[in-house]
Amino acid sequence: MPYQVLIVEDQEMPRQLLEIFIGQNKNYQHMGSISNAMLAVDL
Repeated sequence: MPYQVLIVEDQEMPRQLLEIFIGQNKNYQHMGSISNAMLAVDL
C-alpha cells in the first residue's frame, strides 16, 4: 500500500517538483497540494 502524501509548500516551483516526483513513484500516492499550513490543519 503506497504512502498517502499531502504536499504543503508555499512556493510554487518546489511544490510542482514534489508533485512530479510523487506522481512518478509507485510508493507514494499524491493526495493534494496546498500552499498554506493552516489549510493543512483543516484537512
